[in-house]
Amino acid sequence: MGPCMRKYYLSIALCSTVAFVAADVVAQVPMMADPSQTQNFPPPLREALKNIPAANVSCRKDDYVVKPGESVRHSDRGTDPSCAMTLDQLSPSLGKPDTVLVDTRSKAAFDRLHIDGTVNFSGAEIRTKAYLADKLVVLLGDGKGDQALYALCAELKTAGFRKTRVLRGGLPAWVLDNKPVIGIGPNYSDFASLSPAELFQESKISDNTVIGLPDTHKLADVLPMMLKVTGNGSEAIKEFIKKRKKPNSLRNIILVADERFESGQLADLAKLAKPDPLLVYTGSEAAYRQFLRVQNAMWAKQANGPVKPSCGGM
Repeated sequence: MGPCMRKYYLSIALCSTVAFVAADVVAQVPMMADPSQTQNFPPPLREALKNIPAANVSCRKDDYVVKPGESVRHSDRGTDPSCAMTLDQLSPSLGKPDTVLVDTRSKAAFDRLHIDGTVNFSGAEIRTKAYLADKLVVLLGDGKGDQALYALCAELKTAGFRKTRVLRGGLPAWVLDNKPVIGIGPNYSDFASLSPAELFQESKISDNTVIGLPDTHKLADVLPMMLKVTGNGSEAIKEFIKKRKKPNSLRNIILVADERFESGQLADLAKLAKPDPLLVYTGSEAAYRQFLRVQNAMWAKQANGPVKPSCGGM
């Protein structure tokens, strides 16, 4: 069943005064409440549907995807900043029976590398684990787009998992602290590197701080929030980060460099930035601009699409 049909069913549930609708009838409800389409329905259902307007909705991207020019705060997506927990705050609880680390990454990523003792659950799976409700459930991901985990944390708290938290920086924060893992030998720079799409998403979170090195200032027209470092050396970057510390903030620091950036210095910069996670984009200007062209073309196509597009194969 596609998203449009699900939304239409919801509108029926909210707007209808019918106390009971048989499942076999509901399954036949069309996309539009058109009289010609409802003539064979029972009279009470026809009466309930007659004033419901045509669905007239369009397929759209998930809520975490934003258009060029838009930004989103953590609080705008139903997130709960109080869920945030640093690794230092978590450390005293590690190894205790009432502490459960939940790795929300894909199974393939989990199989390649994970923290010993963690469980690999999706958000939907966690909701079915009633035995976790009274435990300290700590969600962790790959350190990118963690606003989705804060939103999940808020949902789980509402569902009764009241001790749920999110590990700030996710698995990269664990690796940065030289804690043991199972799997392929980790390298912090591999975890912290952003693709053009990931840079785009991180730059749209208004809580985040984007820092650009001199060679990347040419991207300022497409990254208007970018703060410009005037020196290329690590000391200049360190000084820049120290001056812009924000106690009790909930942000990522995004370093926009280029392919000449020495990844070996990234771990030192990340330790200086703690507790704020540090991510880096070292791709080319051309690669990022190409991504934006494709992204803008997709949005333009969607904006100029049919007024009543079909969804979910309908």
